[in-house]
Amino acid sequence: MPVYSFNALLGSFLVVVIICIDYLLKYNTDAVQREIFISCLIMTLLAITCDFIHHMLAGQGGQTIQTALYIVNTLYYVFQVGMMYATVVFLDYISYKNMKRLKIIIIIVAAINLVHIAALLLNLRWGFYFFFTNRNEFMYGDKYFIRLLISYLPFILNIIDLLLSYKNISVYHINLIFIILILSSAGSTISFIANNTSLFWICSASCLLALYFFIMHTETQFDVLTGVGNRRLFYEFIDRLNKQSGEQSWSIAMLDIDDFRYINSAYGHTEGDNALRNVADTIKGCIRDSDLVVRYGNDEFILAVQSEYDIEKLIARIQQAIYDQNEKSVRAYKLRLSYGYGVFVTHSAQNINDVLVHIEKLICSQKNAKRRNGDRSVE
Repeated sequence: MPVYSFNALLGSFLVVVIICIDYLLKYNTDAVQREIFISCLIMTLLAITCDFIHHMLAGQGGQTIQTALYIVNTLYYVFQVGMMYATVVFLDYISYKNMKRLKIIIIIVAAINLVHIAALLLNLRWGFYFFFTNRNEFMYGDKYFIRLLISYLPFILNIIDLLLSYKNISVYHINLIFIILILSSAGSTISFIANNTSLFWICSASCLLALYFFIMHTETQFDVLTGVGNRRLFYEFIDRLNKQSGEQSWSIAMLDIDDFRYINSAYGHTEGDNALRNVADTIKGCIRDSDLVVRYGNDEFILAVQSEYDIEKLIARIQQAIYDQNEKSVRAYKLRLSYGYGVFVTHSAQNINDVLVHIEKLICSQKNAKRRNGDRSVE
């Protein structure tokens, strides 16, 4: 094996191992994202391992060596293509965060990979993808273009998806997808022309590193305790709305847990954390995929909903869900919420902070009204 090929394989392998170890040691709020990305990492490591074994065995004589080469290269193409399609699934999921869409994408990807695996098994008999000479030198088969088509299909799918729905994807996601597409395409093309996979794995490791940086960036936008967005995500969301052309109207609501300090003091901070998670889960169960929920402060949650939807009905649905839980006595205490809402219009004289100040005044007025009515459970 040439020294540069060995260095490229070893360097790429170590980069992916470091990413994998560091990622596994970190807490991640999105279990689905975690599973998909770990799948990408594992299949990459397995593919690099198979490629390394291929380079070590290629050119050595003997039928046993040839059999091992066929097995190793078949597994290599299974893991390599699997890694590329897992990346497609990952990019689609982080762009849309839509579980129904994700399930459809996974079914399509699984079907394509099964067809590819079947073709690779047939190749063991007829050698139309690749074969080995009597000296156990690797050679492309006359139908190798089919494998190339299957390999490049993820990039084609991503490009088509971008063209059809670029307005629904953030600029940050679009830039990330283009970086991945450029690196992967360049690595695959040059590796095929030069008949050497060294550059492919360097580009693949760079792609995974870019994805990992993206994950680390997005993790700073989510509240570790509740799994919903945090204040940073809310302001980035507002900033993204303001950068879009055309006027948009969004209903902004703030929900505040009544007497949260009492829950912490009477039942302990662990139970207080449970109360926050409970409220966050209840809100998530009531909103749509297009809605945004963040934990804005200690016991305050913010909802952002497009104005054509009835924010009052949504809040009533959340309040009813909390009331039903209280009636079932699922907790030793009763949860109650105070709320206020307003309208934020992009490209207008009123900024988001003005809207939030107005909403906070409404919440204070609501809490004062509760106290006047004899409700002592309101902070």
